[in-house]
Amino acid sequence: MGHIVFRDRLERWGRRTLAAGLATLTCLLASPAVADWVSVETPHFRVTGKTSETRLTQMALSLEHFRATLLADIRPTTHHLEPRFELILVPREADLLRLRPALDPAATGFYVPGERDHAAFVADQGPGDETRQFAFHEYAHHIMFRYMAGTYPAWLSEGFAEYYSTLRPVSGGAILGEAAPARLSSLTSEAWQDLIPMLSQANAAAHTHANYYPQAWALTHYFLSTPARQRQLSSLLRLKALGVPVEVALSRATGQSPEVFSQTLRRYVRGTMPTRQIRISRKTDIPVTRRTLGPPESALVMESWLYRLPPTQRDLKAALSAARSRLETLPPSPARDRTAAGLYLLEQKPNAALALILPLILNGEATALDHRMAADAWQAKAVQAEAVDDQGAWLHQARSLYESATRLDPLDYGALVSLSRTGTMLKRLGIKLADEQLSRDALRRAQAIAPQSPLVRTLAGPLPEYDHNLAIDGTEAETVAVKAIRPMLRLLEGDRAPEAETNASLPQTR
Repeated sequence: MGHIVFRDRLERWGRRTLAAGLATLTCLLASPAVADWVSVETPHFRVTGKTSETRLTQMALSLEHFRATLLADIRPTTHHLEPRFELILVPREADLLRLRPALDPAATGFYVPGERDHAAFVADQGPGDETRQFAFHEYAHHIMFRYMAGTYPAWLSEGFAEYYSTLRPVSGGAILGEAAPARLSSLTSEAWQDLIPMLSQANAAAHTHANYYPQAWALTHYFLSTPARQRQLSSLLRLKALGVPVEVALSRATGQSPEVFSQTLRRYVRGTMPTRQIRISRKTDIPVTRRTLGPPESALVMESWLYRLPPTQRDLKAALSAARSRLETLPPSPARDRTAAGLYLLEQKPNAALALILPLILNGEATALDHRMAADAWQAKAVQAEAVDDQGAWLHQARSLYESATRLDPLDYGALVSLSRTGTMLKRLGIKLADEQLSRDALRRAQAIAPQSPLVRTLAGPLPEYDHNLAIDGTEAETVAVKAIRPMLRLLEGDRAPEAETNASLPQTR
């Protein structure tokens, strides 16, 4: 699953041309060009980019403040241990195609909640607010995925990310809901998509209309602007989850026909769009570490993600081919071997992967990811083996390496899940384990770290919150689909943080 940010092509071209010219002039006059990739780490983020250390530090700290504000606003019922969220700022939109060859060339970024790792890739727009806004958009997807998991309409998923992406820090907190100039410009200059097809679209990434994202933002902004409209959105989500046709659900929830509601939304966009103020203290003592990546790492920043976040099947062959071509130009190094091993694993060649990874482990140069990859290779060999003895021996090898990976990185939830899964596979082979509790503990730890990971949920089952009954207004019988949107309904119908305030144009929100 991926989430993609698009902008109007013509307007983007004009602004980017001007911005690029100014940025180039500024660099020539003020500082030398940055040739190396730099990585900046804070408690919850690792931001990597081919730009100045100062800019990356500012981005990482902005994300820390954004995270704290967003969580204060949505008030999740549970908090989990979190591995660092990875944000990679690539120099150009075209660089995104190295991971997603079939990506729309107009895309400026994407977020992928992988089975083992979560990351966002954003094309660096240079100094200014754009890059930060795109990064906020992608991380808002992550927050929704992690803390508000459910089956939400595509437009709401994108609208939620757009709404929070314009967050602006102010003294004592932040302002939410400010109008996005690019979105307003598109809504006032381009034709609107028909409302019902837009509300019915299941996949935002497959949209073909230029105003899909602007309209998703406008819809979400409208529904979040007052308590009454929040209740309308709650009703719309409930009815849609119960299988009511979207045009009927919209009419029942808002009291307006789709045609009238569309005009209401247009008037809302043309008016003074209200904002909210969130009061929250900003931390000033956030620890930051920085390092410049060496040449092999810098050369493989994108390719190093291919195994961790594999492209879709349609993109895989092209991505592997491009990565192979790039590897052939580089001298041998641990980074090169690690990336090559990942490509072999994607090609179902575990022996070739082990030949590259095991020397790193034996030499003491291996990372937690290396141990996990070697374990994946042994497990793949076990699956391919015909003899039970070979299966058992290779699964024991895999289990040992998954355990060492979790010792090196206690937040590697992928290794924890795989540790549990190999224990289950050994039991199915009739092999008794002296430390059977290890498998159960590993799965519980993985669920605490990444409760929404597809890999975790496949083995651990549904989240506890999905087991609760949900009261339904009216006479409709509850369905599993309604339970799946429970976190969003709780946000809309529950109490907001008491420090949330509104501007003069908006009644007090909850």
